[in-house]
Formats: sequence, structure tokens, C-alpha cells
Amino acid sequence: MHLLVLTITAFLAIQTAAVAHSHSEDECRSGVIPVPKVEEVADGIFLRESQFGQVFEQDNLANIGFIIGERCIAVIDTGGTPVEGKGLQCAIREQSSTPICYVINTHVHPDHLLGNQVFDHSNTEFVGHKNLARAISLLGSTYIERLREVAPDLESRLVPPTRIVETAIDLDLGNRILSLRAFPGAHTDNDITITDQRTKTIWTGDLLFSRHIPILGGSGSILGLIEATATIGEQSTRLMIPGHGPISTAPSRVIESQLQYLTELRDLVREWIADGGDIGPAVEQIGSSYPGLAMFDQFHKRNVSYTYTELEWE
Repeated sequence: MHLLVLTITAFLAIQTAAVAHSHSEDECRSGVIPVPKVEEVADGIFLRESQFGQVFEQDNLANIGFIIGERCIAVIDTGGTPVEGKGLQCAIREQSSTPICYVINTHVHPDHLLGNQVFDHSNTEFVGHKNLARAISLLGSTYIERLREVAPDLESRLVPPTRIVETAIDLDLGNRILSLRAFPGAHTDNDITITDQRTKTIWTGDLLFSRHIPILGGSGSILGLIEATATIGEQSTRLMIPGHGPISTAPSRVIESQLQYLTELRDLVREWIADGGDIGPAVEQIGSSYPGLAMFDQFHKRNVSYTYTELEWE
């Protein structure tokens, strides 16, 4: 059976079970919710690791998690389905009863925010880039339709940010400061990073990929992603949590690998355009292999297409 169908089937079971359970904690203990394994990767920082795959085909694709402060908890992305969000909520309650005050979405892509609805309560702020609400309004209906293709009975909705990041803001979880930074067009036009000042841990969202091909979104920019990657590399961090792939205590290695791929792609496409080459052959012929990057076959040709479209008007 399709892996995402199994996930959605579990969520429908959760919805049924909710009739018999009046509290979220009861639902978590009932056994019908698949509670993910989370690891404390730094003091008070918990991660649900990602796996490699395709959106709307597999689940658990993005690195998601939470940070516990003395006053409250911040959730960093919520996963690609409501059941992922509910599982994360249960994992949080296994670690702490501290209130959840923030849900921070690193960007608009569905594997990072389709679990938002689980956390939509009056005392929780949803935080995102200044462009995130517009991106959700443009793409949200498509995301819901794609989910309903595998689960027609699923009740799903998107939750836009209630607090925006124009350039940079700090959030205080109680003796714990999170520094959020907004980027212009890079992976998308609505990317933010989150840095925990206590542990010098940075959550990069999809501005960085580890052992996975970097991906350009439809609203992104290869030039912007190169600049964002370099900017992240200039920060002093001890631990990097990318959007996809394993975490790293040596962020420079991940950054160097990503910059190598992106700059080579930029240069090859520029050369192709300068020689009068068309986009069709470029997509088929530029950079046919790149050892060591997962999901290369699934995303490289799209990266070439987006890069060509951006650079042909330089």
C-alpha cells in the first residue's frame, strides 16, 4: 500500500478515536496515534529525523521538532500531514507539559506545514516569513487537493502565520532566545532560519540540504540560494539542522558540498546560454550525474530548468 495512504488511514482512525477521548493526552496514550521517535540533539532541542522521498508519496520527509524553554515551547515545522503534526504533538507531551507558544514554519512547502492545524489554538502564534501567507494562499488549495487524492475523507486545512518576520526577530521562550532571520528569494521567496542562542543550533529549513540534492522551488532563485548558503556559512554555529538529511556538527562540510553543486550548476547553465543553447537540451544534458547526493534523479533536471529560466535574462 502507498506509504502516505497508510499515514492518512492512521489519521482517520485518530479522528474516529477522538470521539471517545476528550483530551489530546488521552489520544496520545490510546495507541492509535503513531508517535515518532524524537532525539534530544542539544539541550532542550528535540528532532524528528527525516527520510528521503517525494512529497505526497512518502511521509516524514522533513526534519521537524521543538525547542523547550522555561516559559513555553516553539515547534519548528509540523510535517506533511495532520497525522505527522498530531504525532509530533504527542512526542512533545512525552517530554514536557510546558505550553506551546509558537509554531515556526521555515517556508511554504507542504512537507513542512501541513501539520499546522493540530497546533491551532488561541494561545499559539504561527510565525513565518512576510511572504508566507501569500504563498499559502497561492499554493494551499493545490496541497489540499493532492492530499485528498490519496484520502478523500481527510479533513485538512492550512494555517497561515499570525506573526511575520520582515527581516529578523527574536522570540523568548523563557531564558531561551530564538533568533529568526528572513531571506529573500533562495529555496523559495519565503525562507527563514531559526538560531537557538543558548546552544548555537541553527534550523535552516530547506536553505540547506545534507547528503541530498539542493532543490530550487518555483519561487526560488539559484543566485539567492547560493548567497543564502554562504551567509549561513558565515554564522557561528555548533549544530546545524537542515531541512532534509542528517544533522551536522561540522556545518562547513554541508555548506561546501551545497555550494559546489549550486555554483557548478550556475556556471554550466550560464555557459550553455552564452553558446545559444535552448532549455530543452540543457535539461537533458547538463550535469547528468553527481555522486553522493540523494534524490538527484528526481530533482536535478527541474533545477536545471529553473536555473535556465532565471539566468537567461541576466
